[in-house]
Amino acid sequence: TFITMGTRLSRPLQYSCHEIAHTWTPSCSAGALDVGASCLVQSLKIYSSVYLLSEAAKGKLPSLERITKIVRGIVQSSTFLSYNAFGFVWGHCFVRFLLGFSNFWTVAFLPGWLCSFLSILVERKGRRGQLATYVTNVASESLFNSLHKKGFVPKMKYGDIFLFSISTSILLYLYKKIPTTNEATFTIFRKIIGTGEGFNSEEDISPISSPSAPATTPEGEPSLVNILLHLKHPTCKHQHSCVIATAKSFMKPFIFGLCGRILLSLYRLIRKTRMDKTKQFSTITNLGLPLFLGSFGLISKASLCAARWGHGKDSPWHGAVAGFLGGLSISFYRNTSIALYSFWKSVEILVSFLHSKGSLPTIPLFTELLYATSTATLFHIATLEPHHLKKSYWTFLNQITGNKISEVNRVLIDYEYNTQASKLLTFKPVFKPDKISDRLLALLPTLGFAI
Repeated sequence: TFITMGTRLSRPLQYSCHEIAHTWTPSCSAGALDVGASCLVQSLKIYSSVYLLSEAAKGKLPSLERITKIVRGIVQSSTFLSYNAFGFVWGHCFVRFLLGFSNFWTVAFLPGWLCSFLSILVERKGRRGQLATYVTNVASESLFNSLHKKGFVPKMKYGDIFLFSISTSILLYLYKKIPTTNEATFTIFRKIIGTGEGFNSEEDISPISSPSAPATTPEGEPSLVNILLHLKHPTCKHQHSCVIATAKSFMKPFIFGLCGRILLSLYRLIRKTRMDKTKQFSTITNLGLPLFLGSFGLISKASLCAARWGHGKDSPWHGAVAGFLGGLSISFYRNTSIALYSFWKSVEILVSFLHSKGSLPTIPLFTELLYATSTATLFHIATLEPHHLKKSYWTFLNQITGNKISEVNRVLIDYEYNTQASKLLTFKPVFKPDKISDRLLALLPTLGFAI
């Protein structure tokens, strides 16, 4: 049961932080600084690329004031991330010092929460929401994988499709409901289904063709060509007919997705030159991503136009229906990460919208608390269940910590708690006999550690 498991995992571990956490050095300060320094170097590389690419995408030469702002942003973001990494090791040692012991919950989660809450305060406020959404997305996926593998939660066969459809339903509703926004997600909608599908006042208009674009031939008889080229509802803001607008909403994202797929495949082929030729061809010609993007645009746009013809006016609720139907297109490119990120992004924007309307109360430091809790969950899973993490995120953690996250004494934790912390990797640290306790010294032969 949960109670029995919780009691067993709460049993104190009478080992030093050197014996469990920073196994590469007996010094707490040196251990924290090693991780912090490694993360600072990697952070400067990562954020320099992110900020510079973001600036280059604007297509104009930055002013001296703008350059200064970019440099400050790089330094601030790098300080935040390196402080988060430094604080994780420092937090473990600090918590153990206060309690006098460690257990399954204080090895990673509690110190991870403390350091994450303090570090996010270093980052500028404009980025905290994005970071909270990202880590919540990764943490929820990792936590679900952990609970599912343990048999605590079932796995829905089409859960990712349903979740994505709900998310795009909320997002497209808000896209049509909110007058102005700089939200990046809505920029994607503008590119796929057009800027005209954004906020619009609701007016009762009869479903007739536009006077400027007649749906009949000069002789007054219906013409299929005119219907295809000109017919649109008066509330439709797209330039051409509904049919052409729908076709464009399919073609643009489809071509974009196809180009992206080809470039990504070529990059992978360059890195794996010995791949089987048949597999190489199937990788390049895989149309899952372009069909997903294209069909999302097609279904969403067609649904919006059809709703205007049937309802006689435009409405944000049309966006909710069109978004749900368009979300089914992820069937071509099923991806749990995309579905989860879309869900948490929709929750973030919906909460922000309801808060602006006064429908939700203000919770002080909500974003910071969410970031701290989600990151602590990731630290806990990365330390004690790394096999449940996404491979890309595990690689990222090793990169920024100089592989120190892999040097936690998971074998000892498995011995004490009968867990599977060392399932992904079995790292066996080498200790100096005079730097460890008699208890661990006696266990070395049993654990298979060298001296």
